[in-house]
Amino acid sequence: MNKTQSISGTRHLPVFIACLLLTACNTGNGTSEVLQAEKLPIGFSTAPAETQQTRNDGLTADNLSAIGVYAYYTGSRNMQKTDTPNFMCNQKVTRTEGSSTWTYSPLKYWPNNPTDKLSFFAYGPYNTGSFSVSGNAQSGPPIIEYTPPRSESAQTDLLVAVPLMNQTSASDNSLVKLRFHHTLTRIAIYVKSDDNTTGKQITAFSIRGMKNGILTCHIPEDSKDKGFGWSYPAPAETETFTATATRFDIPDNTATPKELLATFYLLPYGTESVFNLTYTYQAYNSDNTDIIQTIVLSNQTLPSTEMWTEGASISYTLGISRKKVTVTAGSLPTWNTGSTETVSETVVIN
Repeated sequence: MNKTQSISGTRHLPVFIACLLLTACNTGNGTSEVLQAEKLPIGFSTAPAETQQTRNDGLTADNLSAIGVYAYYTGSRNMQKTDTPNFMCNQKVTRTEGSSTWTYSPLKYWPNNPTDKLSFFAYGPYNTGSFSVSGNAQSGPPIIEYTPPRSESAQTDLLVAVPLMNQTSASDNSLVKLRFHHTLTRIAIYVKSDDNTTGKQITAFSIRGMKNGILTCHIPEDSKDKGFGWSYPAPAETETFTATATRFDIPDNTATPKELLATFYLLPYGTESVFNLTYTYQAYNSDNTDIIQTIVLSNQTLPSTEMWTEGASISYTLGISRKKVTVTAGSLPTWNTGSTETVSETVVIN
């Protein structure tokens, strides 16, 4: 019998649930045509919620260009967990720029009966094959099986909208207004000098985190419920994620401000997370000739990994000197880079 395991309060689901994700949707128009009027088309808009930009290629509700939408038609009753996405199933909705109108095809309309209800779920960016989404045979809200790319440069955020339940054509002037939230943990790695040694350079950096996870949307219980949660296959697997920079110059003196080395978007589970760092610095032989010293730190524990929660923005500042590395963890209240950081913990690696 398959069993569900639990690690630190996080549900771990059997791997066979991934099979649920293999049923493809009809991305054009869902599964059935249900009582559509010809006068009131369904339109979409996106609101920022907590999705402020995090880096030049960071996702926000403003710069999303394609999203996936699920819609459930339930007649006059409210949506239940056994319903399937019979109105829209992973419908691709696009726009050309942040200020343009969201469009999709074929166009859908609100039901003829003004008391009939539709419930909406959405995610972004639209899946182009980099992860798996549930199909029209899946009962209940949608499921996403997500595996972060191993390379930092290929990673991006995954956004999910707060479900809009039991909407009618009179809801918000018939416009479906989606409010997106971050679902991953943003990990920003900064570097600064902790001594005045010249010629310091990072040649490799990587971080270890959860390999894959399952995001399950659900019907919100109250207004504070974002409508989604993560679980992980059992046994859990980890993966090494590699920074793009391979020749990153460390400042030569302690007065220089910290500099950004890498930004990772990882699954919100940091219990087994460690980092690997290789750096070099310039030294001298007894005859005063130059030599390059190489320091390799493997499987070093990261502080404050309990802060790796969905939507959290975490920073680690590596203070590097010849004899030791200091790692300081901090957090930001929002993903806006202008917000004030709170330092939580510092560890020293000799």
